[in-house]
Order: sequence, then structure tokens, then C-alpha cells
Amino acid sequence: DDIRGLGEAIRRDHPDRPLFLLGHSMGSLLARRYIQRFNEDLNGVILIATGGDPGLQGKLGLQIALRGIKQHGARVPSKLLQNVLFGKFNRRFHPRRTGFEWLNRDEKEVDNYIGDPWVAKSYSFAFFRDLIGGTIALHQPHSFNATPRDLPILLLSGEQDPLGGFASDVIRIRNRYQAIGCTDVTLKLYPGARHELLHELNREEVYADILEWIKTKM
Repeated sequence: DDIRGLGEAIRRDHPDRPLFLLGHSMGSLLARRYIQRFNEDLNGVILIATGGDPGLQGKLGLQIALRGIKQHGARVPSKLLQNVLFGKFNRRFHPRRTGFEWLNRDEKEVDNYIGDPWVAKSYSFAFFRDLIGGTIALHQPHSFNATPRDLPILLLSGEQDPLGGFASDVIRIRNRYQAIGCTDVTLKLYPGARHELLHELNREEVYADILEWIKTKM
């Protein structure tokens, strides 16, 4: 609720500028929840490398997180949940030089990620409670149905992104938006690309596609 009216505030300061919301990965989940909860006057939303409904695994993970908070504390890291949710992401990729090959084909960018002191190396029980609980919530029928039908939506994903189910989950999300009556949903999948599309080997192509889509919505 602290971000309610964010779009309205931006509109007041920049009344003549188009307003777009972009979210990547966990940010895309937040963006999807935002448009469900706040009926802002957006020109469009761009969802990059988003994830699907966690299903039964998510429900079990949420219970583990809640139990962990009760037994150990909210801020204690959980290696179990980290392995359950992210441990399978790297299995398809060879050679496994770092364990983070799923992020990017660009080895330099993978090294930058690993060496970045601002990148979290472990995640708490509270983090997993919020991540899993929020992802479950945004996929509930009543939440999904709250998406504005006339809002232009751009979905971008690498075909080799495990978070998006190697494209299958992102296709389901596109289909679900269309099924509820969303009239302007665009999906583009990038062959060979992985999770970090904005830093991938084909990032210039991704930038150009985003810019071209924005121009059509202004």
C-alpha cells in the first residue's frame, strides 16, 4: 500500500510523458502484482524473465518457510529452500564453471554477478515466505482477473530461462492473460538466451525490441 498512487505522482510531475512499468525477474512478479492491485493509468507494462505459478512445490515451500520462521527466526538463511527453489536451475547447462550458468551465456556478466557485493548470496526464511506467498497470490484467479483488460503487456523471455520453465511457463502466462480478455499482449522468446536478458549476448536486440514496442504505445 505504500506505493499506491505512485503512477499518479509521476503523472503530476511529468504530465506530458508516457508512463511504462518495467520489471525483471522478481521485479516482474512485483510489477504483475502492482497492476492487479493498483489501477494506474499506465501506457504499458514490460515483464522480463517472469516466472509461473509455483504450484504444489510453492505451497510446500511456503510451509517450510513459515515453520522455519517459527523455529529459527525470520532473518535466518535457509539453504534448504534455496536448493529446493533454485537448485535445479543449472542442471541443463554445461560446462558448469560457476553454478550460475543459467543466468547468462555471457561469462563476463556471470562473473560480474558473482563478484557484485550487492548481490545476495543467501536468503532468509522471511524472504522465501514473501517471495513464494506473493507469487502464489498473484496467480490466484481473483488476482489474475484484476489485471486491466486494455493495458498493453509485453512479455520477454529467453527460451533457456529456467525461471520461465524454458519458455513454457511464460507461454502459459500469455495465454492466461488472453483468456481473461486482455486485448494487447505481446510475447517474444529469444532462442538460446537465458535469464538475464538485459545483460545477455543479444542484449542490443532486446533493447531495440523494448524501444520499438514502447514507441507503438505512446
